[in-house]
Amino acid sequence: MPRTASRAVIRAIVDADAAVAAAAQAPAGSWPSRGMDDAGFAEERINGFAPDRAFSMVGANHLLARLTGDAGSDLDDTDMLEVLLFLSGAQDEARAVAERLVDRFGSLGAALSATTFQLRTVEGVSETAVSMLKATQATLRRVLREPLDEPINIGSWKALVAYLGVDMRYERVETLRLLFLDRKNNLIRDETMHRGTVDHTPLYPREVARRSLELQASALILAHNHPSGDPTPSASDIETTKQVRAALAVLGVTLHDHIIVAARGVKSLRTLGHLGPH
Repeated sequence: MPRTASRAVIRAIVDADAAVAAAAQAPAGSWPSRGMDDAGFAEERINGFAPDRAFSMVGANHLLARLTGDAGSDLDDTDMLEVLLFLSGAQDEARAVAERLVDRFGSLGAALSATTFQLRTVEGVSETAVSMLKATQATLRRVLREPLDEPINIGSWKALVAYLGVDMRYERVETLRLLFLDRKNNLIRDETMHRGTVDHTPLYPREVARRSLELQASALILAHNHPSGDPTPSASDIETTKQVRAALAVLGVTLHDHIIVAARGVKSLRTLGHLGPH
């Protein structure tokens, strides 16, 4: 039913209900009716019916209904952002703002990964909407990290990549992450060591070794992103990784892998043969 028709129907119901209630309170003989305490159409409303509140659930709410049903998987990035903005109070502006976010950042994932400052520069994005988007990102990060609470092994590599991708796939500058593990490969700490430029972040073997000692780590996974979108490791990536591996080996710390995350995929230096066998 078109939105204008929905409004007309709801208004008609409200007007009719009010007329019946008013008739019940008219002087005796003017209209045959039962009192407000009797059962009938004119019975008193406990909470009252607010048509404006009902109207607020029309529009983007059809997407919310699909999301909570069986058809949610066919919603695109703009649809999903519209639902989040709708729930944050944007309502009539939700679709337009969602389209602006996709135009600005390129995708749902990129919008969620945008900084609060970047989000605030988009017309129509309220502080409540910023909070909703960042809370959604934090929720995704928490859910994707759950498998990492168990020992990290070959079977959990995909879970590890999914977890890192939430934060790193759409970063606009190179960021270096260190995942420190104990002797059973349980995650001790996930730290961001450096944020660099659009095409470089420093990786200092001495700093990595020092931090590993401080945390009493037995193993380590390096991860960084390529804002260019191409996950192919550079010659510098490969050489520096080998230097880090050598520095850690002196301390008895194992470098399991160096993972490069980008918009067009993920590369593992171990899988590519640059770290040799375990």
